[in-house]
Amino acid sequence: MQKLTTEQIDKLYTFTKKHYVEYYDLQTELVDHLSNGIEAQWEENGKLSFEDALQLEFKKFGVFGFTDLVSERQAKMNKRYNKLILSILKTYFTLPRVLLTILLLLVTILIVQQVPYKSYVVVGLFAFPLCILFFKTIKYKIQQKKGKKNGEKLWMFEEVISSYGQTFLLFQFVVQVPQFLSNPGVFNSILNSFVGSVTVSIILVVFFLMMYIMLYIIPSKAREYIIKAHPEYNLV
Repeated sequence: MQKLTTEQIDKLYTFTKKHYVEYYDLQTELVDHLSNGIEAQWEENGKLSFEDALQLEFKKFGVFGFTDLVSERQAKMNKRYNKLILSILKTYFTLPRVLLTILLLLVTILIVQQVPYKSYVVVGLFAFPLCILFFKTIKYKIQQKKGKKNGEKLWMFEEVISSYGQTFLLFQFVVQVPQFLSNPGVFNSILNSFVGSVTVSIILVVFFLMMYIMLYIIPSKAREYIIKAHPEYNLV
């Protein structure tokens, strides 16, 4: 059976990049798929040229080319990231970390119950980690742009780890905050009740933990997670 040469495989990487697939891990997946398809075609028709076989294989992706596959891959990685966040979050509700979580909750309840202008303080507590999240996103985008100019490989999983959900979270915050501030009296009445203050405090603590995981825990272990999902990352 006729096999692709190293030069032809390199051409497949160039081909995927020309069709707007910039991430190396996704390029590798597509190259493997295209290679198998081309070699299968050669098994049926050994006279078929590489270029013709490539075009025939590419047509199988439909009118939008690799777009649907990229979207599907992104959705899968987002799902994997959600599971990762939840798995780490659960550790803060088991011993010994649950003691630290309880302490954080008690401090938050005390703050919410004692401070004046409660609604503004709570909004500020939500805003602070989101602002950090937003600036980290900008920093990552600048680093990514520099890396791209220097010819460094881009990894979809790395981007998902570094910036997943950040713009969405900030957008939600911008949309919701005016609703709270437009009628702070209603929000304050909720916070002034014991049940209301405890409920808001629990939401805040879970939110803090999720932000901490997204901002520090996962990025600090990004390489470990990427290598686990894509062993070839360690060779690049």
